[in-house]
Amino acid sequence: MNNNKLLIICYSFPPSPGIGGRRWAKFANYLHRLGMDIQVLSAQYNGNEKSEWQKDTLALEKDKRLHYFNPNYPAIIQSVPEKLVQKFKYHYELTLLKRRVKGNFYDRSSLCKKNLLSSVEKFVKQGYSNIIISVGPFYYSKHLLEIKKTYPQVKLFLDVRDPWTNNKTAFGYWNLTKERFAIEKQAEAEVANGYDKIFTVADDIGEYFKTEYQIAEDKIVTLKNGFDPLDFSEGHANKPSKKVIIFTGNLYEKAEKSFVMLVNQLKKMRRDNDPFFNHYEIQFYGQIHQSFAHYFSPYINLNYNGNIPLAEVFNKIAESEACLLFLTDDLNFSFSTKFYEYLSQKKPIIVFSSPGKTGAFVEEHNLGRQATEDNLLKIVNEIEQNNFYKSNFDISEFEVGNLAKQLMNHLDLREGDVKPEKVLFVAYQFPPAGGPGVQRSIKFVRTLRNCNYEPVVLTIDTEDIKKMGGKMDESLAGLIPAQTQIIRVSSYQSFNLNKVLNTLRVYRLFWYLLYPFFWEKSALWPWRVYKQAKTIVSDNNIRLVYTTSGPFSSLILGYLLKRKLKIKWVADLRDPYTDGYQWSFPSKLHWYTMRRLERFIFSKVDQLIVNTEEVKKLYLKRNLIKADKINVITNGY
Repeated sequence: MNNNKLLIICYSFPPSPGIGGRRWAKFANYLHRLGMDIQVLSAQYNGNEKSEWQKDTLALEKDKRLHYFNPNYPAIIQSVPEKLVQKFKYHYELTLLKRRVKGNFYDRSSLCKKNLLSSVEKFVKQGYSNIIISVGPFYYSKHLLEIKKTYPQVKLFLDVRDPWTNNKTAFGYWNLTKERFAIEKQAEAEVANGYDKIFTVADDIGEYFKTEYQIAEDKIVTLKNGFDPLDFSEGHANKPSKKVIIFTGNLYEKAEKSFVMLVNQLKKMRRDNDPFFNHYEIQFYGQIHQSFAHYFSPYINLNYNGNIPLAEVFNKIAESEACLLFLTDDLNFSFSTKFYEYLSQKKPIIVFSSPGKTGAFVEEHNLGRQATEDNLLKIVNEIEQNNFYKSNFDISEFEVGNLAKQLMNHLDLREGDVKPEKVLFVAYQFPPAGGPGVQRSIKFVRTLRNCNYEPVVLTIDTEDIKKMGGKMDESLAGLIPAQTQIIRVSSYQSFNLNKVLNTLRVYRLFWYLLYPFFWEKSALWPWRVYKQAKTIVSDNNIRLVYTTSGPFSSLILGYLLKRKLKIKWVADLRDPYTDGYQWSFPSKLHWYTMRRLERFIFSKVDQLIVNTEEVKKLYLKRNLIKADKINVITNGY
């Protein structure tokens, strides 16, 4: 790959709902952050239900990188008809569809050839000669082969999320006639041989292509699903009245055999009056096939709660003691999105399926257990004894950001093509300083590097921390990436002035008469460090400054740099400003003065970050800032 232009084609990309768009919404978001020039092409979606991952596409949408083609597929076929008129229309359209489509008429991409190719050709002419297409649906990957006939320089990459003709769980391939199945089989063979590289979510899918179509080893790459740390927040978990074992996501019809393994054990335990039911309940969130509904019963503490928002799903996982997977016999090697979401929160994973690679994996790494017909109680006892996640199993390899970098390497994107953007990171409190004030900065510095930003940290001198009697924790310095540039400037002179004034017993006089300059012990630090901060910005071609407060005097430095250098400024408040509990003002006039200063400062920031919705609501109620300029980023792990 000789440039960083990439066209991503994903039929179910957000705003289309459902899990089908999640993988490439995440990858596209991270690839965009990593500096790749990407465009996304997706099927038009006109429904009312929206994707849970639409937030991951906001930057792409803002940059006008999302595009759509008409799939030319009847919408009625994608729904479940309820009324008589709807049923008549459904069967009428299905009859027409069977005539028009020679292969799998349930493949939603089967009729989009003309619209797809005309859209793709526009991007190829703009230099987007590297194209990756996500399947299923599958047949539009065969349509795309036509583009290579006209533009042989194009490189085609296939991303296989689900099995194609050997799929026994979805897309209806097991019900096709021999003639229709043969057409799909031929299409699969042409795609397997015609694409330059094939990515799969599991080794077994790759092995299928190797053995079925003799595809070369170096043409197959396993690029697993993963979890996004930015999806999770810390501190929202509540303790339910009973301990909870949870399932989230879709429970497919063909997973009934695995599901019944759980139900039968619960029924036996109830007949035996097992104390399990006094302490545990099992909660299901998501979509289930209607044939499962009768299994759920309070009698066996098995409850179905329907769909809930994704943010609530993560909270439910956090509250749980363990999590469930139900796999079909043909997919007992599957590592689904929900698997990695469970893994990210280090929850024991109980795999209900015939013995397979997924169960073996959790057993090998002590992440959970493979369930059998009679070992549920044994697994629960292990949960009680906290027997899981004892080894140093590194889950970071499954972070979406790291997977996106793997994808870049497999697409042969040269490392030099992507340069991280430097950000001036102003953090008065920073390791080796200890205490709660540094935790957020540590996590942000680490995360920014994963998002192709290189923080240049500006903080106070280490010796000053000691002189001022601050807490020290040398171990925290080890959490900062070794290559992070940290510039330390003394703050002791401004602190020492306060100390001298206190010794002379005139500090409160100065504090009262010149309160804006003495409201914090660090209040003079921005003026002392301002000149050096300007040099750092100029020398490093920095376009954005980030300040974290408290101390709130750092806001002054952010404002000065923005005003003088015309750069962007993001202000992060770990605590409220004048509404904070820690402030005591000399008089009503002083309080009013600082409120005016607060309003002025907030009017100058490009983006304000607070860590709770309550603070955001307070600031909006006070009309301190516009709604589109304030965001909530909670504290996290």
